[in-house]
Amino acid sequence: MWKNNLCIIVCLLVLGAGCTAVRAPSGTVPKRKAITTDAFGSWIRLINYDRYVLQGELISATGESLLVLTQNGPREVSKEDIASARLIIYDTNTSEYVLWTMLGSVSTLSNGAFLIVTFPAWLLAGITTSSGESNRDNYLDYPGVSLDELIKYSRFPQGLPAGIDLSSLRPRL
Repeated sequence: MWKNNLCIIVCLLVLGAGCTAVRAPSGTVPKRKAITTDAFGSWIRLINYDRYVLQGELISATGESLLVLTQNGPREVSKEDIASARLIIYDTNTSEYVLWTMLGSVSTLSNGAFLIVTFPAWLLAGITTSSGESNRDNYLDYPGVSLDELIKYSRFPQGLPAGIDLSSLRPRL
């Protein structure tokens, strides 16, 4: 009996490890369904030609630079200095689907002999759903897309409004 339980646990661990998605730090981007009502910008990770990494909320574009709200306050980065960037638009629901699959699979232990049917059914449905969600593109990469395309996901896509005090901006968290 313990060998069967061990087999189930190993299968669930493989399921959880196999589902990876591109993620931003927890709480820095909205869930997919909340994008249209979210007032904050997306999370961006910029790398310049000196391999310096800057990350934070994309606030706006000002002429030839991007404005990013970091933990240390707003920073302006020249578009010419950006070697690569990854903008994470939203948080996928992968972890929730993996959790439901794991809980549902463990619940089949109470099914007795029907475990032979119910456990694979939970795994098949859960792995398919979790894999589909983890493979969902929730990010844009520069130079794959233009920097102007990334601006659409900033807090102020039309440009920084007049009279905004940058020191008054607060991050999502």
